[in-house]
This record gives sequence, C-alpha cells and structure tokens, in this order.
Amino acid sequence: RHLIFFAPDYNPCEDFIESTYPSARALLASIYDLLGYLCEAGTWRNIYLVGASELRRGGLLGNVSGKAVNPEILCAVDDGLLFDFMASRINPVGNFNTKIEALIVQTDRQSSFILDYNNGTLNFHQDTDDTGCRSAGIKLVLGREPLVKLIMKSATVAQLVCSRLSSVISPAGENHSDSIDYLQTLFDLIPVTDQEESQIVLPWGYKTTTV
Repeated sequence: RHLIFFAPDYNPCEDFIESTYPSARALLASIYDLLGYLCEAGTWRNIYLVGASELRRGGLLGNVSGKAVNPEILCAVDDGLLFDFMASRINPVGNFNTKIEALIVQTDRQSSFILDYNNGTLNFHQDTDDTGCRSAGIKLVLGREPLVKLIMKSATVAQLVCSRLSSVISPAGENHSDSIDYLQTLFDLIPVTDQEESQIVLPWGYKTTTV
C-alpha cells in the first residue's frame, strides 16, 4: 500500500479521467522508481521498475505477438487466466468512455463468459445460468484457438466469421455487420507494440535497462 500526499488543490480523480493524465502517471512512476530502488528482492524490483516504465511510455514493454507471449500457452491456460491476460493489456487511453459488453462462448471448452469493458477496465464473469446472451446482447461463438488469434491480432472477427471459424449472434433488429464491428472494437483495445529496450532513468541518476 502506498501513501501519497497531494497538494490541497490537486484532484487525482480529475487528472486520471483525462485522456493523458500526465501528472498522476508521472507521480506514480516516480513512486515506483523509489520502491524498486529500495527493494532487495530482484523480482519485486523488476515489477516496480517495469510498472514505472509502462506509466511513462503509455504502452507495453513487449510485443504481444512476439516472443514474450506464446499462443500455445494462451491456448492451454484456463479461461480465467486468459481473460486476466486480456484485461491486463487493455489500453484505456482514448477509450475511457467506451462501453462494450459481449458474451464469449468457447465451443471446445463448453464455457460461456460475459466480458464487460467500462470505465477503462475489462471485467468478466462466467455465465452459469445461460442468461448472458439476453443481458450482453451480442454473442461470439468460437473455439479457443480462434479466440487467441483475435487477441494476438493474427485475425479479425470478420475474417473468422467469413472462414466459419466463429459465428456472431446479434440481438433482434441489430445489423449483423454492426455487431461484428462492435466485437472487433473490444479486441482492438488490446494494443500491439514493437518489442524494444526500455531504459529507466531514476531520480538520482542511476540508469537501469529492461527488455
């Protein structure tokens, strides 16, 4: 837990809601720098310094479609870990006010999950009573491998539908093409950046490099 003191006229909530919120990001990054410097354990030091670097750069340190992530691992993990992976890589900048809700049905896993993106975060819960299609409205039916392709940006929802690797069930009266675009927006929230070396300059002049 971190204790942060703000100036009397500083509102961190207002700063966070803005699309860039540089003040809050810079302040938290500096705190993570200090916490990382004070850590004796390399594991925690790396966590803090990587977090500080991501806050400053506004993106991921690694390439989601590169060596850092193995599609075979994503195909093998359980549903909770897969959706946690998606949620941890959501980029809310510019999409803070976007709202998306969809039911994801994995035919090979016989599982149904409702994904709800709101206020810059992605939440999910299992649909155990088969009410998700009525509440979420749009339903995406596919296997785990096509789902991983969507996450890794190696396929789009439209491509999977055309190749019959997935199907989209739209609410009554909803245009099918609009439903496909709506679902694609969800997966577009997961950014793919080039893997590159990131150098962190700490307040006291010491430099550390992470990849």
